[in-house]
Amino acid sequence: MARLLAVFGAAFLVMAILFTPLRMALGWLDAGEAGLSAERIDGTVWGGTLHGASYRGLPLGDVRARLDLLAGGLRVESALGEGVIRAGRAGFELTPAAPQARPSGP
Repeated sequence: MARLLAVFGAAFLVMAILFTPLRMALGWLDAGEAGLSAERIDGTVWGGTLHGASYRGLPLGDVRARLDLLAGGLRVESALGEGVIRAGRAGFELTPAAPQARPSGP
């Protein structure tokens, strides 16, 4: 019986992590207090969208976000660029992503 409870407990924990709403994750990161806001937030931490997002009053438009375990935070992408949202000792932090090489045309 104890083994069955452990299996169900582990399965519940995995499902809770897999289906964590993006809105909840941004709350854990104190993103709102740091100046990140959105009219509507859809999806999970594995793939969601912040509709009508803004950061400290700067309109960002629709922002795609997904959990990036290697970067240690949420990777966000908008028409203005991309970055990583992390929670740290200083609180919320938005770090620009490394620039990507763009093909040069004639």
